[in-house]
Amino acid sequence: MIGDQLGTQVDRLIRAWPLAECLTPIGVKIINGAQIRELLPLADQHGQDVITRAEQG
Repeated sequence: MIGDQLGTQVDRLIRAWPLAECLTPIGVKIINGAQIRELLPLADQHGQDVITRAEQG
């Protein structure tokens, strides 16, 4: 049971990592994983570059 929870958390972190990496160089401050997870469906649907372009202005 604890192993399953840890595995789920690890899966979330792995899935969020690439998007967080794209946002950090353009100055977006990520405070917690929940913020990035909110953007994942948008990134999945339109691609990560859409989010970085929106953040840049």
